[in-house]
Amino acid sequence: LADGLVALVGRSCDRLSARAPSRSGAVTRPPLAIALCGGCFQNAALLQSCAALLRRRGLQPYWNAQVPPHDGGLALGQLAAMGRRICLASAAATASPTP
Repeated sequence: LADGLVALVGRSCDRLSARAPSRSGAVTRPPLAIALCGGCFQNAALLQSCAALLRRRGLQPYWNAQVPPHDGGLALGQLAAMGRRICLASAAATASPTP
């Protein structure tokens, strides 16, 4: 049963990665980064299966190494994204000429 679930999620990961925008072209670009996060990626077989499928499609998978992949790690990622957004907005406001 567990192997079937890993295979099913792996196929889903493969199908979703096929929809990723192409990074090919005249200019060499780094592979598109894909984050594998969430409680299901605590399963090592599932993580390795999805990571291998993404790499075969020329994508770069990333996953949690220092924080848990479940809700705690997701919350930390959300905080980091919001912090970056606030910093960028602050920098833009500072760079704008004031009337």
